[in-house]
Amino acid sequence: MRAIDLRRKINQSVVALVGCEMPKRIYPRISFISALTLVCVLSVWCGCPSFAFALPQSNQKSAEKNEADEKSKGEKPEGEKSEAKKVEPENRQSEKSEEKKKSKRNKKSDEESKPVKGISFSNPVESKWQIGAVIVGGAGSAQNMILTIPVPNDWPEQTVTVMEEKIPRDIGNAEYRDLRSGVRQLVISIPKIRANQKIPIAITILVSSKQITAPPDPTKFIKPKSKSQAAKEYLGISPQIKVNAKIRKLVKQITLDKSNPWEEVKAIYDWVGDNITEIKEPAKDSAIVLKSKEGGNESMTGLFIAMCRAHKIPARMVWVQGTQYAEFMLTDAEENAHWIPCSLGGFREFGSVTEPRIILQKGDSIRVPEKKRNQKFVAEFATCQGNVKPRVQFFRRVLADE
Repeated sequence: MRAIDLRRKINQSVVALVGCEMPKRIYPRISFISALTLVCVLSVWCGCPSFAFALPQSNQKSAEKNEADEKSKGEKPEGEKSEAKKVEPENRQSEKSEEKKKSKRNKKSDEESKPVKGISFSNPVESKWQIGAVIVGGAGSAQNMILTIPVPNDWPEQTVTVMEEKIPRDIGNAEYRDLRSGVRQLVISIPKIRANQKIPIAITILVSSKQITAPPDPTKFIKPKSKSQAAKEYLGISPQIKVNAKIRKLVKQITLDKSNPWEEVKAIYDWVGDNITEIKEPAKDSAIVLKSKEGGNESMTGLFIAMCRAHKIPARMVWVQGTQYAEFMLTDAEENAHWIPCSLGGFREFGSVTEPRIILQKGDSIRVPEKKRNQKFVAEFATCQGNVKPRVQFFRRVLADE
């Protein structure tokens, strides 16, 4: 840049700062550096960035560019601003949607974590019972007599209280014994029974039996794990309750389109009730009942139990006064066992019991020390040594209200 041009620029800056031109006589006497210093001092004094006028055009453009870049850092272009405004609502909607999904998942998880309600009990009915035996010696004496009397036990739907025991003290030893499946016995040992000796034995109990109401939402139940001890005991073979290939095939067809274990068991129950004719006859094997399509209440119940076991669902016999019904087991998510009743003979009920009776025992394959084979039902038992065995009369009767 020529000196005259530079002086002209400096003069313009001075005019902008102080409002008057620099005298022409000063032009030749002032150097470039001095003039530049003068402009800087005046710019600071006046608080005006007019120093930019004194710079070369290329430097001025560079400064303007730097200033524009600084502004651009703090501000977004209008296009980006509008785009950000559009993205922000979308992000909020996405967050709200995700929160709703999370809330639903948490709610579902909370519902699943709640314990599944099983059967419920209500309206207890009390009754007094007397259980025992009368022993009468024969013409000669007998030795080492063992007498066992089954005694009703406590169950979730039944409470048993012993009110009175009439057992002669001089006859020997008497004690209670608990077997598998919750069966209780009174075991009496008598060293010697004289000829014609009469020995009465009686126990009076108070039994409270409750009605059973079906679960409110049985569809939440699942099949129990077959490895559990409770399941193993009621998945095997019992006297007259056996599983064969025909039973397995039939059960598979019946339960094919069912969505949960409860519906599967209900389908088995309905099939037995609709296809097996109930007749009065002694109990027989479940395979024979399936083939003949008829049987007594115990036989029909046994077939139902066999079909449940074929489907890997534990089931057992429940012995009550005068008849029997079945129970099957399902579990909840925490593997808690739930036993559900169902009656096939006479008045049919699935999942509930409206007319409770005294429960004598539960189970259908019970090991008894005095027997070589497992027992379907643990009945009274008596044995002794001697040529002349005494007569034993067992009884189980309800007592009238006093």
